[in-house]
Amino acid sequence: MRIVYNSFAGRFSDSPRAIYDALIRGGADHGHLWLSDAAHAASFPAHVETVEMGSEESIAALEAADLLVANTHTEVEWDKRADATYLQTWHGTPLKRIHHDVMWAPEGRLERLDRDVARWDLLLSPNSVSTDLLRGAFRFEREILETGYPRNDVLQAPEAAAIRARVRDELGIEDGVTAVLYTPTWRDDVVFGHGDPELAPDALTNCRRAG
Repeated sequence: MRIVYNSFAGRFSDSPRAIYDALIRGGADHGHLWLSDAAHAASFPAHVETVEMGSEESIAALEAADLLVANTHTEVEWDKRADATYLQTWHGTPLKRIHHDVMWAPEGRLERLDRDVARWDLLLSPNSVSTDLLRGAFRFEREILETGYPRNDVLQAPEAAAIRARVRDELGIEDGVTAVLYTPTWRDDVVFGHGDPELAPDALTNCRRAG
Protein backbone atom coordinates (compact mmCIF):
# COMPACT_ATOMS: atom_id res chain seq x y z
CA MET A 1 0.00 0.00 0.00
CA ARG A 2 1.25 3.48 -0.88
CA ILE A 3 0.50 5.92 1.95
CA VAL A 4 0.97 9.70 1.79
CA TYR A 5 0.84 11.90 4.89
CA ASN A 6 0.03 15.59 5.27
CA SER A 7 0.24 17.24 8.70
CA PHE A 8 -0.28 20.98 9.13
CA ALA A 9 0.84 21.74 5.57
CA GLY A 10 4.20 20.03 5.64
CA ARG A 11 5.18 19.07 9.18
CA PHE A 12 6.10 15.73 10.80
CA SER A 13 3.54 15.79 13.58
CA ASP A 14 0.14 15.19 15.12
CA SER A 15 -2.24 12.30 14.37
CA PRO A 16 -0.70 11.47 10.97
CA ARG A 17 2.61 10.93 12.76
CA ALA A 18 0.92 8.76 15.42
CA ILE A 19 -0.61 6.61 12.69
CA TYR A 20 2.70 6.45 10.81
CA ASP A 21 4.59 5.43 13.97
CA ALA A 22 2.03 2.71 14.73
CA LEU A 23 2.30 1.28 11.22
CA ILE A 24 6.09 1.31 11.37
CA ARG A 25 6.06 -0.45 14.75
CA GLY A 26 3.66 -3.02 13.34
CA GLY A 27 6.11 -3.85 10.58
CA ALA A 28 3.56 -3.77 7.77
CA ASP A 29 5.09 -3.60 4.32
CA HIS A 30 3.78 -0.24 3.12
CA GLY A 31 5.35 2.65 1.25
CA HIS A 32 5.31 5.85 3.32
CA LEU A 33 5.77 9.36 1.90
CA TRP A 34 5.33 12.68 3.69
CA LEU A 35 4.42 16.03 2.17
CA SER A 36 7.01 18.44 3.48
CA ASP A 37 7.37 22.20 3.65
CA ALA A 38 10.88 23.63 3.33
CA ALA A 39 10.48 25.59 6.57
CA HIS A 40 9.95 22.35 8.50
CA ALA A 41 12.08 19.92 6.51
CA ALA A 42 14.73 19.74 9.25
CA SER A 43 12.21 18.25 11.69
CA PHE A 44 11.81 15.08 9.63
CA PRO A 45 14.03 12.14 10.68
CA ALA A 46 16.62 11.19 8.08
CA HIS A 47 14.95 7.85 7.36
CA VAL A 48 11.55 9.41 6.54
CA GLU A 49 10.90 9.87 2.84
CA THR A 50 9.52 13.29 1.92
CA VAL A 51 8.44 15.28 -1.09
CA GLU A 52 7.98 19.04 -1.28
CA MET A 53 4.40 20.18 -0.80
CA GLY A 54 2.93 21.57 -4.02
CA SER A 55 5.65 20.22 -6.29
CA GLU A 56 4.89 18.14 -9.36
CA GLU A 57 6.29 15.16 -7.46
CA SER A 58 3.82 15.72 -4.62
CA ILE A 59 0.89 15.86 -7.02
CA ALA A 60 2.04 12.66 -8.67
CA ALA A 61 2.42 11.01 -5.25
CA LEU A 62 -1.08 12.03 -4.20
CA GLU A 63 -2.59 10.73 -7.41
CA ALA A 64 -0.74 7.42 -7.04
CA ALA A 65 -1.54 6.99 -3.32
CA ASP A 66 -3.76 4.22 -2.04
CA LEU A 67 -4.26 6.12 1.21
CA LEU A 68 -3.85 9.76 2.18
CA VAL A 69 -3.72 10.53 5.91
CA ALA A 70 -4.09 14.22 6.70
CA ASN A 71 -4.99 16.39 9.68
CA THR A 72 -5.87 19.50 7.69
CA HIS A 73 -6.85 20.53 4.20
CA THR A 74 -4.49 19.29 1.51
CA GLU A 75 -4.26 22.51 -0.45
CA VAL A 76 -2.86 20.98 -3.62
CA GLU A 77 -4.86 20.51 -6.79
CA TRP A 78 -4.86 16.80 -7.58
CA ASP A 79 -7.16 14.12 -8.93
CA LYS A 80 -8.02 11.42 -6.40
CA ARG A 81 -8.35 7.90 -7.75
CA ALA A 82 -11.75 6.29 -7.32
CA ASP A 83 -10.22 3.36 -5.42
CA ALA A 84 -8.06 5.52 -3.12
CA THR A 85 -9.00 6.43 0.47
CA TYR A 86 -8.60 9.84 2.08
CA LEU A 87 -8.58 9.67 5.89
CA GLN A 88 -9.05 13.10 7.45
CA THR A 89 -8.10 13.06 11.14
CA TRP A 90 -8.59 16.81 11.68
CA HIS A 91 -6.78 18.28 14.67
CA GLY A 92 -8.89 19.47 17.56
CA THR A 93 -12.18 19.96 19.33
CA PRO A 94 -13.85 22.87 17.51
CA LEU A 95 -14.23 25.33 20.37
CA LYS A 96 -14.24 27.98 17.67
CA ARG A 97 -15.87 28.67 14.33
CA ILE A 98 -14.46 26.69 11.41
CA HIS A 99 -15.14 26.38 7.72
CA HIS A 100 -18.77 27.22 6.85
CA ASP A 101 -19.43 28.35 10.44
CA VAL A 102 -16.94 31.24 10.29
CA MET A 103 -18.24 34.78 10.35
CA TRP A 104 -16.30 35.76 7.24
CA ALA A 105 -13.68 34.38 4.86
CA PRO A 106 -11.92 35.76 1.78
CA GLU A 107 -13.89 35.38 -1.42
CA GLY A 108 -13.48 31.92 -2.91
CA ARG A 109 -11.58 30.42 0.04
CA LEU A 110 -14.34 28.13 1.33
CA GLU A 111 -15.24 27.00 -2.17
CA ARG A 112 -11.60 26.11 -2.78
CA LEU A 113 -11.35 24.18 0.49
CA ASP A 114 -14.65 22.44 -0.27
CA ARG A 115 -12.91 20.75 -3.20
CA ASP A 116 -10.65 19.07 -0.67
CA VAL A 117 -13.53 18.13 1.64
CA ALA A 118 -15.23 16.47 -1.33
CA ARG A 119 -12.27 14.06 -1.53
CA TRP A 120 -12.54 12.93 2.12
CA ASP A 121 -13.80 9.39 2.66
CA LEU A 122 -13.53 9.19 6.45
CA LEU A 123 -13.36 11.88 9.12
CA LEU A 124 -12.21 11.29 12.70
CA SER A 125 -13.96 12.98 15.63
CA PRO A 126 -12.66 13.29 19.20
CA ASN A 127 -16.09 13.20 20.87
CA SER A 128 -19.85 13.29 20.32
CA VAL A 129 -20.10 17.07 20.59
CA SER A 130 -17.44 17.53 17.91
CA THR A 131 -19.10 15.03 15.61
CA ASP A 132 -22.13 17.24 15.03
CA LEU A 133 -20.05 20.41 14.80
CA LEU A 134 -17.62 18.93 12.29
CA ARG A 135 -20.38 17.44 10.15
CA GLY A 136 -22.20 20.76 10.02
CA ALA A 137 -19.18 23.00 9.50
CA PHE A 138 -17.78 20.87 6.68
CA ARG A 139 -21.19 19.79 5.36
CA PHE A 140 -19.68 16.32 5.40
CA GLU A 141 -22.14 13.55 4.61
CA ARG A 142 -19.83 10.52 4.66
CA GLU A 143 -18.72 8.40 7.60
CA ILE A 144 -17.41 10.02 10.78
CA LEU A 145 -15.50 7.74 13.14
CA GLU A 146 -15.84 8.89 16.75
CA THR A 147 -12.58 7.33 17.86
CA GLY A 148 -10.73 10.18 19.53
CA TYR A 149 -7.48 11.41 18.04
CA PRO A 150 -4.55 9.05 17.44
CA ARG A 151 -2.18 11.76 18.71
CA ASN A 152 -3.78 11.45 22.17
CA ASP A 153 -3.33 7.68 22.50
CA VAL A 154 0.08 8.25 24.08
CA LEU A 155 -1.67 9.81 27.09
CA GLN A 156 -3.14 6.40 27.93
CA ALA A 157 -0.18 4.32 26.82
CA PRO A 158 1.72 2.09 29.29
CA GLU A 159 4.75 4.38 28.93
CA ALA A 160 2.78 7.61 29.57
CA ALA A 161 4.31 8.21 33.02
CA ALA A 162 7.85 7.73 31.71
CA ILE A 163 7.20 10.12 28.82
CA ARG A 164 5.76 12.71 31.20
CA ALA A 165 8.81 12.47 33.46
CA ARG A 166 11.21 12.76 30.53
CA VAL A 167 9.47 15.81 29.07
CA ARG A 168 9.32 17.61 32.42
CA ASP A 169 12.99 16.85 32.95
CA GLU A 170 13.92 18.18 29.51
CA LEU A 171 11.96 21.36 30.18
CA GLY A 172 13.34 21.76 33.69
CA ILE A 173 9.89 21.52 35.33
CA GLU A 174 10.03 19.98 38.79
CA ASP A 175 7.34 17.66 40.11
CA GLY A 176 4.67 19.60 41.95
CA VAL A 177 5.05 22.62 39.68
CA THR A 178 2.00 23.41 37.57
CA ALA A 179 2.84 24.11 33.93
CA VAL A 180 0.40 25.87 31.62
CA LEU A 181 0.85 25.44 27.87
CA TYR A 182 -0.88 28.23 25.95
CA THR A 183 -1.26 27.43 22.26
CA PRO A 184 -4.00 29.64 20.79
CA THR A 185 -5.76 28.19 17.80
CA TRP A 186 -6.83 29.75 14.53
CA ARG A 187 -9.63 32.27 14.99
CA ASP A 188 -11.53 33.91 12.17
CA ASP A 189 -11.92 37.20 14.06
CA VAL A 190 -8.13 37.38 14.43
CA VAL A 191 -7.00 36.10 11.05
CA PHE A 192 -9.56 38.05 9.06
CA GLY A 193 -10.42 40.77 11.58
CA HIS A 194 -8.78 42.85 14.26
CA GLY A 195 -8.92 40.62 17.32
CA ASP A 196 -6.09 40.05 19.77
CA PRO A 197 -5.08 36.42 20.47
CA GLU A 198 -2.44 37.30 23.05
CA LEU A 199 -2.67 35.92 26.55
CA ALA A 200 -2.79 38.35 29.48
CA PRO A 201 -0.61 36.57 32.10
CA ASP A 202 -1.44 39.05 34.86
CA ALA A 203 -5.18 38.54 34.37
CA LEU A 204 -4.74 34.76 34.41
CA THR A 205 -2.63 34.90 37.58
CA ASN A 206 -5.13 37.14 39.32
CA CYS A 207 -7.99 34.84 38.29
CA ARG A 208 -6.18 31.84 39.77
CA ARG A 209 -5.50 33.68 43.01
CA ALA A 210 -9.11 34.76 43.26
CA GLY A 211 -10.23 31.18 42.80
